Parts: sequence; structure tokens; C-alpha cells
Amino acid sequence: MLGNYTVAVVTFRVVDVGKCQLDLHACQAFARPNGILLHNVFSGVFANIMSADLNGNGVVDLYDALVLARSFGARPENWNWSEDADINGYGIVDVYDAIALCRCFGHTR
Repeated sequence: MLGNYTVAVVTFRVVDVGKCQLDLHACQAFARPNGILLHNVFSGVFANIMSADLNGNGVVDLYDALVLARSFGARPENWNWSEDADINGYGIVDVYDAIALCRCFGHTR
């Protein structure tokens, strides 16, 4: 049968501020009995809202944007790298991290 279907919805509760690896490839529920993965399995890094609080002052504000700007374009091997500024955990501080920060702007702990 062709088409788009939802096979599963994963729900979890955030218990702390920060980032964590979300690896769905190891989940057997997304594989056929012969081990072949079902169509699209998406993994990545889950970052809750306050992971955009880069300076840890309890609010996502202009000071966090300045931290991100100082590391913009940086990778781990660069002098200006900031692991905190890599909000999505993809190994580069880029526009996607800036978008994540903007989406959280004004949030407080």
C-alpha cells in the first residue's frame, strides 16, 4: 500500500535543561522482522527551550544572541567554538541555531 502513514508517535517528558541525543535507529519497533528499517526513521538532537539560554541567566535574551553571534560559523576545531551556541548539536553554529534561539527568545526558567 503506497502513501504516507504515521507508524508511531514518540512522546517523552523533559526532566532537565539541556540537550540529549535522540537515536531512533536502534529502536526495533521501526524495523521489519528481517531487520530492514521501515522507510524514514529520523534521529537527531533534542534541545529543550532553555538550552537556548546560552549564558545561564535564566532568560533567553539579547545576551544569548551575542554569545551565538561570537561563535557564528564555528565548528569544534575553531578558536571561537562554543558547544553551548551549537543549540541543535550538529557540530556547527549556524542559522539553524540562530532560528532555535529566536524561537525561544523571551522565555524564562
